[in-house]
Amino acid sequence: MYKLICDDAISGLLSLEDRSVHSVITSPPYYNLRDYNFPKQIGLEETPEQYIESLVSIFDSVRRVLRKDGTIWVNLGDTYASKSYGSIKTGDLIGIPWMFAFAMRESGWFIRSDVIWAKPNPLPGGALNKPTSSHEYFFLLSKSNDYYYDREATKEDATEKNTDGTYKKRLKRDVWSVPVASFKGSHFAVFPQKLIEPCVLASTSEKGCCQDCGNPYIRKLEKHRYATRPGKNNKTDHTGFVNRDSGRHLTESKTIGWEKSCLCETEAIKPCVILDPFCGSGTTGVGSMKYGRDFIGVDGKKEYIAIAEKRLTECKSIF
Repeated sequence: MYKLICDDAISGLLSLEDRSVHSVITSPPYYNLRDYNFPKQIGLEETPEQYIESLVSIFDSVRRVLRKDGTIWVNLGDTYASKSYGSIKTGDLIGIPWMFAFAMRESGWFIRSDVIWAKPNPLPGGALNKPTSSHEYFFLLSKSNDYYYDREATKEDATEKNTDGTYKKRLKRDVWSVPVASFKGSHFAVFPQKLIEPCVLASTSEKGCCQDCGNPYIRKLEKHRYATRPGKNNKTDHTGFVNRDSGRHLTESKTIGWEKSCLCETEAIKPCVILDPFCGSGTTGVGSMKYGRDFIGVDGKKEYIAIAEKRLTECKSIF
């Protein structure tokens, strides 16, 4: 299921219930990059500080609709100054992503991770006096220090192999190599589907949530610890495990079921909800629906809402 709202972010969020969203995955308009030509747009403020202020204000509104155990993922690129702003000189790399992150922390959010989006196919740089830019930031932030995060859902191939030749799994790291996406529609700034999928999987439950209170279901895991590079003094005990004081060890885990994280009497389950307050062409919505999550998208430009509507309608017949 999906819902699209054609309005600016703050006004669009007013129709949503308190603590009804499990995760926010979004990429706001970058600073001083493009005029989207609709009222109350952000990105064209006079100074970087005003831009950051606008963003934090929007996420203050997001805080109301986000569950206490919810998270937000925010993709932001940096910008070079076209004129001087106080200590920022013309031609300076402004540092927009970290200005945003620190301002969010001042506003009460927890900075949990600074994921690097590494682009193997960046746009060729025209500057002769600096490296070509090939990365952006993707911040993971939370309302509290106790939040939902399903690390099992995003595990990736490790270097060690199983006996059948397949790779063992390791926890996902914070550098994601994802090619820049292309899109045939009229939206200029589309982030890749592969970039948002780990966010969907990690921040919302695959099983769903309690229909009454919205608490996500939690994985029940079976774990097995093993040695991958025994030390010279390692000894195997009667259980078959190697002495954990030396050598290198990994823990394998397997999902054996799901359990409730609430005390509600109902056993009814509904999908978790993902929000994008700058939904553009609806890429976050496509990723949400692909994995069975509900989606709410807000955007102030009618043309983009129409593109998102078309894409999400097609998704309903596919997923």
